[in-house]
Amino acid sequence: GLLFGERAPSDLLVVHIRWGDKFWEMDLVPIDEYIAAVHDILEKQKRDHNSTVNIYLACEDPNAVKAFLEAAPETWNVFVDRTFVELTPYRPAKGNRASWVARNTKGR
Repeated sequence: GLLFGERAPSDLLVVHIRWGDKFWEMDLVPIDEYIAAVHDILEKQKRDHNSTVNIYLACEDPNAVKAFLEAAPETWNVFVDRTFVELTPYRPAKGNRASWVARNTKGR
C-alpha cells in the first residue's frame, strides 16, 4: 500500500473528521472532542497514553487536518491520505460547496 508500506499497523485507529461539508448542516465538532475520543479509546483498550499510537485520519478539510495534527500528542503517528496532501492547494477555502449548490439550485 501507498500509505503504510506492506500492511497497516495492527493497532491502527481511524478518525473520521467531517468538516468538509458538515458546516452547512450543523456546528462542527471541535478538534478537542476528537482528541478526547482517541484518549477514551486508549483508556478502554488499557493502552498507555504516552506510547506510540497509529492513527489514520480520514478527512477532506485542510483546516481540520492542521488542527488535529497540532493538537495530537507527539507520540501519535498520524497518517493522512497522500491524495489529500496533493489536492489541498486546489480545495475551496471553506468546505465542499456541492451540498450547498444542490440545495440552493434544486439540482439545476
